[in-house]
Amino acid sequence: MQLPDPNDAPMDALLRRSWHPVAIADSVSHEPTAVTLLGEKLVLFRASDSTVTAFHDVCVHRGAALSLGWRDGDCLVCPFHGWRYDGSGQAVGIPSQPDRPIPAKAALTACHTREHVGLIWVALDDPVAPLPEFPEHDDPAFRSIVCPPYDWDCHALRRLENFLDFAHFAWVHPGTLGDPEHPEVPPHEVWSEDDEIRIRQPRPEPRNDDVKTGDLSEEAEFTDDGRVMTVMHYRAYPPLAAQLRQELPDGREYVVFIAPSPVDEHTTRTFWHVTRNYALDQPDADFIQFQVDVVAQDRPIVESQRPERIPPEITAELHVGDDKVSLAWRRLLAELGQRALAADRPRVV
Repeated sequence: MQLPDPNDAPMDALLRRSWHPVAIADSVSHEPTAVTLLGEKLVLFRASDSTVTAFHDVCVHRGAALSLGWRDGDCLVCPFHGWRYDGSGQAVGIPSQPDRPIPAKAALTACHTREHVGLIWVALDDPVAPLPEFPEHDDPAFRSIVCPPYDWDCHALRRLENFLDFAHFAWVHPGTLGDPEHPEVPPHEVWSEDDEIRIRQPRPEPRNDDVKTGDLSEEAEFTDDGRVMTVMHYRAYPPLAAQLRQELPDGREYVVFIAPSPVDEHTTRTFWHVTRNYALDQPDADFIQFQVDVVAQDRPIVESQRPERIPPEITAELHVGDDKVSLAWRRLLAELGQRALAADRPRVV
């Protein structure tokens, strides 16, 4: 087991001060829902007005898990002694002593909670950055699918960086995203904008499926060996969200949005969407299965990486020219981590 690196305090601060998805919004009913984020057990509670709040999953009385309780009206009820908490987390009822005043300290610890792009997002501490943008999700020209999350035995930062790695396509995804006969990484632009990493890359893709590269018109551009020319646009939102918008021939756009959520140091639950502006009558299952097959190829590789967490020092791993996306990403993370750590420090008056 990898021990925490004392030099990684900035990243720890950034992870706690960032938004992370913890559940698909439609899966959170009016009954308490247990989730785990950064090793902390939380309970999601949806009130009668449909707003969702995340609390630490522990009753302030004797420490029972509130996720084992239930909703009564607008109150969350503890399963141990029936204590009742309102939507703000304040205790409003102690059945064993109904005529006595409720202690002012009888209140749950709430987390920052938002519902966004079909997901419930939580930040354990005051967030230092906004929720990641995903404009195609609400664009009526696109069909956006909230896909089933999946778990990997890895650190979330490794999973996200894998999504931004181009050199592995030929070896990990031969025939789908890459070609071992053409392992070179096509030229691409990388820049930082508004605390994001943005990437543009014209890239040929094997013509291999009926999801992205099938049924193309004669006007589509192909390479001499039959691959389809596309243009990739990435937006990477630190620390753990990214979007790929792929321009395909015939005006098609295929979008994948991912947000790996750090359940703990060794478990990542990836929330993801597949979005498109074409083939709207084609079964969504075709598009989901294509991505499921792709990430199944990634999983054993990412789970094998050591150290489990990306090292805090840039020089701890070897880098070559085609790693410029990863280097830009790591440098931005380091900068934002220092900001988050500074926000944690008390001000000296």
